[in-house]
Amino acid sequence: MLENHTPDEDDKPPIAGSWNRLYAFVLLLHVVIIAALYLFTYVHS
Repeated sequence: MLENHTPDEDDKPPIAGSWNRLYAFVLLLHVVIIAALYLFTYVHS
């Protein structure tokens, strides 16, 4: 069965201090990459 799990030091994200900040950073990075690729396509079409 499942045991009570308490957060460990191993459960912390490697950067950004919290998982929410890490997810926000990844989402923002995706938006920036998509926008850059869109602009590249628009300029060179």
